[in-house]
Amino acid sequence: MTAPRLRFAPSPTGYLHIGGARTALFNWLYARRHGGTFVLRIEDTDQARSTQASTDAIFEAMRWLELDWDEGPFVGGPHGPYFQTQRLEIYRAFAERLIDAGHAYRSYETREELSALREAHKARTGRDDFRYDSPWRDGREPPRDGPYVVRFKMPRDEQPVGFDDQVYGHIAKRHCDMDDWIMLRPDGIPTYNFGAAIDDHTMGITHVARGDDHINNTPPQVAVFRALGAAEPLYAHLPMILGEDKKKLSKRTGSVSVMDYRENGYLPHALVNFLARMGWSHGDDEIFSRVQLIEYFGFESIGKSGGVWNKEKLLWLNNHWMREGSADALVPLLTEHLARRGLTVADDARTREIIRLHVERARTLAEMADHTRFFFSDGVTIDDKAGNKELLGNRPLLEVARERLATGIFEAPALEEWAKGYAEQAGLKLGKVAQPLRVAVTGNTVSPPLFDTLVLIGRDECVRRIDAALRWASDKSPPTA
Repeated sequence: MTAPRLRFAPSPTGYLHIGGARTALFNWLYARRHGGTFVLRIEDTDQARSTQASTDAIFEAMRWLELDWDEGPFVGGPHGPYFQTQRLEIYRAFAERLIDAGHAYRSYETREELSALREAHKARTGRDDFRYDSPWRDGREPPRDGPYVVRFKMPRDEQPVGFDDQVYGHIAKRHCDMDDWIMLRPDGIPTYNFGAAIDDHTMGITHVARGDDHINNTPPQVAVFRALGAAEPLYAHLPMILGEDKKKLSKRTGSVSVMDYRENGYLPHALVNFLARMGWSHGDDEIFSRVQLIEYFGFESIGKSGGVWNKEKLLWLNNHWMREGSADALVPLLTEHLARRGLTVADDARTREIIRLHVERARTLAEMADHTRFFFSDGVTIDDKAGNKELLGNRPLLEVARERLATGIFEAPALEEWAKGYAEQAGLKLGKVAQPLRVAVTGNTVSPPLFDTLVLIGRDECVRRIDAALRWASDKSPPTA
């Protein structure tokens, strides 16, 4: 097998969509599995909507997902340039070549004329299936110096333009069912079908994997390849990612921007693992390392049904990969999320131990930041409900605990032994001692194991927080008669 060449060709008109990221991933995996080349090119011909900010956002998302490209922006390669707006002369040259060979022609209709013909057709037939029959198709004399588009000259016969899709099987469309579609606009900008076909041809792309919303675009592109006497790529059209309502994924059913997931505390490989299972399977397996994804991936294992977005499964995978990672690797990631909450965190043994205590229970880095922020703050805000339940009426216990934390051995086993002894002496269950102390030092009723938590907060800070809790309880207590 010749080493394959695959591409991802986003349009920089916004963020990198989750569906686009899945397309990039599948192309990347196939290239990596077969020792091929993964090309990134930017289809920036929508000049009204393409922006540098969107282009930069695509690069950032690709790098975050660790989908490195072998050819393209910043990397270069023998088939550049890799921005369509820098390839306009290439499109013009191929358009002229197709015109000279009788496969395309210049057509001089105006937009207003087309609109009038389309409206007249609808008024006459009641249908929206207007197809333009250009008078310049067969050599009508052009107007002097008039603007023109270049149209592909589709044969009028019933011969099919067919291709074998790697997911959907054989797909064909008759010549006579396709109109003479526009290849180049008057300003020399290619339409999607022409630009994509010429780019795939000149860049030697052997496999094209993209969303199944492009199936109707493929016969015109195949027709371009055949008019050029070139072999078309193998196509694999990927089913759409569906929201939990089984409709196309939208902001209402799940965030659609890749970078939203970084902002919300997901690990890049957790998202990669999750996206890989959106339409592709390897038995009943759910968890894959990147090495395993490369080893197992193939278009033959992509189903025709759209993968359904499942936030709970993504959270489960994220927790799995957080637990699989080292505390060292999580420190800078947690630090980033705590910084957004106004907290500065040192990269030290204490921070790593805090991560180890929390990694089992936190599903995202954002959750971990929320659950651990009390370790890094000066003092805590006591939740009213927790404080009313656990602090009011427990002043004697808190005063004894303060004295013990201030003066005794400050290690988790010794603290636990003291708490058990106090509870036994007072005829209480351990929780009746632990919960008021937990609320006093963390502000809430939930934390990792209490005595490890106390040690990580530190003796002096624990004492200050108990003092603050005593003041909080005094302020809340009704005055005595």
